Amino acid sequence: MAIFKDLRKIEIFAVFVIFVAYFFSRFLSLNNFPIFTDEAIYLRWAQIAKNDANWRFISLTDGKQPLFIWLTMMAMRVISDPITAGRFISVLAGAGSILGLIFGGKLIFQKWQVGIIAGFLYLISPFAMVYDRMALMDGLLAMLMLWALILEILLMKNLRLDIALLLGGLMGFTMLTKTSGFISLYLLPFSLLLFDFSCKERLKRLSKWLCLVLISCFVSQMIYSVLRLSPFFHMVSQKDTTFIYPLSEWLNHPFTFFYGNLAGLWSWIIGYLSWPLVVTVFLSFLAMKFFREKLLLFSWFMVPFVGLALFGKVIYPRFIFFMTLPLFLLSAKTLFNLGTLLKKKIVTIFLLVILFIVPLKTDYELFVNPTEAPIPRSDSHQYFNDWPSGWGIKESVDLFKEKARQEKIAVFTEGTFGLLPAAIELYLVDDTNVFIKGIWPIPDKPTAEVMEKAKTEPTYIIFFQNQPPPGWLAELILKTKKGTTDRYNYVYQIKP
Repeated sequence: MAIFKDLRKIEIFAVFVIFVAYFFSRFLSLNNFPIFTDEAIYLRWAQIAKNDANWRFISLTDGKQPLFIWLTMMAMRVISDPITAGRFISVLAGAGSILGLIFGGKLIFQKWQVGIIAGFLYLISPFAMVYDRMALMDGLLAMLMLWALILEILLMKNLRLDIALLLGGLMGFTMLTKTSGFISLYLLPFSLLLFDFSCKERLKRLSKWLCLVLISCFVSQMIYSVLRLSPFFHMVSQKDTTFIYPLSEWLNHPFTFFYGNLAGLWSWIIGYLSWPLVVTVFLSFLAMKFFREKLLLFSWFMVPFVGLALFGKVIYPRFIFFMTLPLFLLSAKTLFNLGTLLKKKIVTIFLLVILFIVPLKTDYELFVNPTEAPIPRSDSHQYFNDWPSGWGIKESVDLFKEKARQEKIAVFTEGTFGLLPAAIELYLVDDTNVFIKGIWPIPDKPTAEVMEKAKTEPTYIIFFQNQPPPGWLAELILKTKKGTTDRYNYVYQIKP
């Protein structure tokens, strides 16, 4: 392709170094994060789908799109450890995001250096460091959304049918990942920011663009329609109302939660990207060159960001991860301009240190002590320091494996869906010496089934949110602290 003709050796080397550093940083201690509740659910779904073709749409039973589950299912065929398999997909998705940023920098700003800087910003971003190393859908969604943006720009510049077909397919995949993938379709009209309304054939080109866009939309909906093969397709819209206010409900309180949501979302942006990087994003608009391109990039952040603040009912930092990728390109453009304008290298180095020191420090903490890493509290508590985090699961599985080598055992869990029993089933469901069953709600005394099992074989119960009620005659045999809070993972043996 002509776009690669001016790629110099030094730039090729820089890209190579970024990818080597990326895979090293992501695969190094890949499993030092404990398994998270949603990870356990997704991985268990993938495991079930891998073993039974009738359950390939199992995620729809909870209203979740299946693309990440399908990819993880395939990874599980070659990677024995289920957590590693799921997180491997996220690592590959992050690599695709870096490639998209590098290519996007050249496509949008006509400079490979801008893309390389953007790729480096992604490499050291704590936001990416977290979600590239977790078996969640958000890293995959971010990568697909970025490439959808790139293809929308390519379509506007070239008006070719093959690009329209590729764009339609990619938008379909974003929708098969999460409902927020529909935003790639909703933002298609914003690519008109790049349309040349001064050209003589503007009406002809605009008509051609519209026809190609309609083809892209049709292809995306054909791909998304594969979900209609499942009788659980209707669960998607039901699940969406858990996180987003339906329009009919939103009209009753249009701005009641807007300012609170906006403040929370903005604090997460600052917490993950840091103030220096956010400042460079806004500084990019001081230069008028490529102004429309910058406006397009910013719209891919601002429109969904404000939309989430308006309609968000239950929101988490991972919901805005895909929105931040265009900001890396804007920041990279500012850094490139500063590098060319500033004559003194010492000043440039000083500015880079200010920009990079905060994310690099956070990255270091994520590697050596994630419970203390200065990331937004919402994520810190969910993933490392509260009941949704899976500290103690590995130790519990190892304990049960050792016990099951000698005799049959029974394992009951607090909860029937979520971290437990899914995280235990991931490793022990195929062991014929292990019986696993979840209990919810926890009764004041052991159920008849628990007591019957305890009479014939060693019987255990795991609590990850609470301790057993006083009526449970049980001996504590394993206790693992969950991060920095007073939460623990408990394993008790039931006394017959």
